[in-house]
Amino acid sequence: MNFRLNPLRAKLVVSMGELDRFEFCGHGIILGKQQKDWQEVDKLLGMFGKR
Repeated sequence: MNFRLNPLRAKLVVSMGELDRFEFCGHGIILGKQQKDWQEVDKLLGMFGKR
């Protein structure tokens, strides 16, 4: 899932730690720090193992 690093590569955020707060990245949603109705976290994580 290297595409999740695009905001970092584009210098829209200055560190990996900021990715979880970046509005247009699902990183924070997957980590449980944000919630969006459109992101099916359990379904996504189920593809890779248990939460």
